[in-house]
Amino acid sequence: MGLSEIRVSKIALEPLVSVVIPVYQSPSFIVHALNSVLAQTFSHYEIIVVNDGSPDTEILERLLKPYAATVRYIMQENRGPGAARNAAILEARGEYVAFLDSDDFWLPHHLQSQVNLLQADRSLSLVHSNNLWVEGDVPIRKAFRANGNSKHPVTFEALLAEECQIVTSSVVARRQAILDTGLFDVTFRRCEDFDLWLRMSYRGLRMDYDPGVQVYYRRNSSGLSADPEAMMHAQIAVYEKVASQPISLAHREIIARRIAACQARLDVEIAKKSLLAREYDGALQAARRAVTAVNSWKLQVAILGVKYFPHLFGGTYRAYHRLVRYRRRAT
Repeated sequence: MGLSEIRVSKIALEPLVSVVIPVYQSPSFIVHALNSVLAQTFSHYEIIVVNDGSPDTEILERLLKPYAATVRYIMQENRGPGAARNAAILEARGEYVAFLDSDDFWLPHHLQSQVNLLQADRSLSLVHSNNLWVEGDVPIRKAFRANGNSKHPVTFEALLAEECQIVTSSVVARRQAILDTGLFDVTFRRCEDFDLWLRMSYRGLRMDYDPGVQVYYRRNSSGLSADPEAMMHAQIAVYEKVASQPISLAHREIIARRIAACQARLDVEIAKKSLLAREYDGALQAARRAVTAVNSWKLQVAILGVKYFPHLFGGTYRAYHRLVRYRRRAT
C-alpha cells in the first residue's frame, strides 16, 4: 500500500482535532514536527500531511514511511500553503483543525490547552498562543511579550493595526467556521493566513489568545516568509483586498497607515539590496522614500552615509551582512 492510499489514523478513530501539516521543501524538519504531535498529552486527533508538490517528494515519503499507520497523506501539485491546507480541511474529520507548518513544532500541552479554551467557550471560533522563535535549534525569544503585539480578545481592528498577530502553527479553530468563511484564498502564496483571520473577524467570529508559549516557530532561510520583499507585497495586497469591502472610515485610515508602513519596510529592503549590489543611487532613493513614512535615526544615518561616503558605508554594511549570515549558519 502506498502512502497516498493511507486514509486511517490509529491515533483516534473518531478524532476531535485534525492536525494539518502542509509540506514543501522542508523534509528535514517533518520528523520533528510529527514527533511533537505524537508527544501531545491530548490524543483524540488525526494527522493529515499534504505534500504540496514538493521537489523532495522521494525524501519526504521515505521519512514518512515509519508514520504510515498514523498519518493521512495527500499529494497534490504545487499550489501554495493555502491550497494545501484547504485540501486537508476538506478531508478532515475533526470538529477542530490545528495548523502546524512542517518546520515548526509544538510543546506537549498545546492541543489540550487550546481545545480546553474552545470547549469552555463555545462562542469561540479560533484560539492561538504565544510562541518561541528558534533559529537552527537555538531558541531566541518569545514572539509576543507582555503588553506587546498580541492583544486579546482578537478583534478585526486589532488585526488590521497589527496590534494582534497570529502565528498559524499556534492556531486551533472550528472547522465549520473556516469552511463558512471560504477557506484560505489560494490566490495568495504569502499572507494567506493573515487574509483568512481578517475575513473571519470581519464576519464577527470570536477569537482569543493564550499568552503561554505552546509552539516553537522556526525562522529559516528557505521558508516563504524568508523573502521580506515578497511578504510586504503580499501584505499590501491583503490590505487592498480588505479595503475593497464595505468598512468604516476608521478602518480605512488604519489600512492606509499600514500600507504606508509596509511600503517603508519594502523600501528599506530595496535599500539593503542596493547596498549589497553597490547601487548607491538606488539605495539612497529607497532610504529617502522610507524615511518619509518612518522617522528612524538609523535611516537618517544611512541616508547621510550613502550620500557622503557611499563606498565606505556600503563596504561597512556588506561586512555586517556577511557577519550576520556567518553567525546564522554557525547556529
